[in-house]
Amino acid sequence: MKKRLLSAALALAMVLTLLPVSAFAATPADATSPESGKTSVQYVSGTDYSKQKIDKSYVSDEWAWQYKDSTDNKTYWAGSKSLTGIVTGTNASGTYYDSSSITNATTGFLVSNSFTIVGKTTITVNDTQLNGVSNSLSVNTFGGILTFGTGALEKVNSLTVTDTAATVCWASTSSAFSTRRVLSMAPASIPSAMTAASITSTRVRGKMTPWDRPPT
Repeated sequence: MKKRLLSAALALAMVLTLLPVSAFAATPADATSPESGKTSVQYVSGTDYSKQKIDKSYVSDEWAWQYKDSTDNKTYWAGSKSLTGIVTGTNASGTYYDSSSITNATTGFLVSNSFTIVGKTTITVNDTQLNGVSNSLSVNTFGGILTFGTGALEKVNSLTVTDTAATVCWASTSSAFSTRRVLSMAPASIPSAMTAASITSTRVRGKMTPWDRPPT
């Protein structure tokens, strides 16, 4: 009897190993949401007539992705104005991660040190998500908000922040740590403006000498 049970268990194990990986995969992207960690998502400004949805409308001023419809097995575009999370890279186009999945499950660190915030949401970077060795972050807030938890900014050696969805002026300034820099960069569409710059941070040496100059 024991031998029969063992044989049945081994047979079941062999059958499971023959199943495709997709049988255990997370819910794939569909018309309502992309799959976190798998789907490529991009922001489409204006109406893109090359990206048609299943209802015959077109992607317009929204975050967009492709998916395969389960009914006709055809590939369509989908879009959302309320999607939140991040996409890898700072060009508002990359692999999508929802807000709860920006930490690598294996390493415990950020899935990417270069990302764009998706939607008008707040992304908080905590010190445990940084490796503590050499952290260079590049973030396009894209209308969202980037914050740091306690002790996180001290682990950042270089921080570059852009907002290609913004219409505000910009400045280059010290992060108040003598070995680190924080850069707030202007979108290409924003013309040069006069900014106040300083030789050093007030919290580094207690002195500041401001002057007007165009950003470079």
